[in-house]
Amino acid sequence: MPSGGNDWSGFWGGYIGAIIGGVCTVIGVYWIIEYSQENNKEDVRKRVLPYMALTVLHKEI
Repeated sequence: MPSGGNDWSGFWGGYIGAIIGGVCTVIGVYWIIEYSQENNKEDVRKRVLPYMALTVLHKEI
């Protein structure tokens, strides 16, 4: 039964759509990893910072 030549266009449409979807997924995962690493660095920096700073002023007598 002839299909009118739509077999190849359906195949290539699905193939190209899968490639585009895969590329978008890889880019999204990369962005998420970068964002997570940036937040992790900020969290580590905040954990290392002191909670309270003490300044002593010397008064000459």
